[in-house]
Amino acid sequence: MKARIIKWYDMLLGSLLGLLGFTSCNILVNPFIRDMYGQPTASYKLVGSVTDEAGEPVKGIQVTFHPELGNNGEEVNSWIVDTLYSDASGKFSREFLKYDWTSLDNAVVRFRDIDGPDNGGSFKPKDVPVSALKVDQTRKGDGSWFEGYYTITADAKLEKE
Repeated sequence: MKARIIKWYDMLLGSLLGLLGFTSCNILVNPFIRDMYGQPTASYKLVGSVTDEAGEPVKGIQVTFHPELGNNGEEVNSWIVDTLYSDASGKFSREFLKYDWTSLDNAVVRFRDIDGPDNGGSFKPKDVPVSALKVDQTRKGDGSWFEGYYTITADAKLEKE
C-alpha cells in the first residue's frame, strides 16, 4: 500500500513540475546538443591576418575555428566548426553568435593551405590554441545567462614547406 502511495505521489509531483516548466536533460537524445535551461552563452568575432615568413599577405588560406576539442585534439563537435578564407590582403573576419559555452580553454584556430602552390607557395599547416591569442571583451553581457561579446584576434605567420 505504501509503495502505491509513493508511486502516485511521484507521478503527481512529476506532472506538476512538468506543468510548471521543469524538465530533465536527456543526453541520450543527442549527446552533442546541450538541452539545459540557463546555459551560459557568448558571442565571438574571429579576426586576423595571414602572412608568410617575409611578412607578405597570403590569400586563400583556410582558417577554421574549433571551439571544442577533446583532450587528444580530436573533434568533439565537428558540426560546429566554422570555415573562413583569407582575402587578397591576408585578412579574415567572422562573427559567431551566441555559442553555448564561455570557456575557450580547448578552442583552436587552424590555418591550412588548401590551394597548394597557388597564391604564393605551399605552406605548412598551423594550429594556434585560443589561449595563446588575444581575446578582448568588447561588450558586457545582459546580466543574465548572456556573457557578452568577445573579439579573438588570430594573426598567423606561416612557413613554406
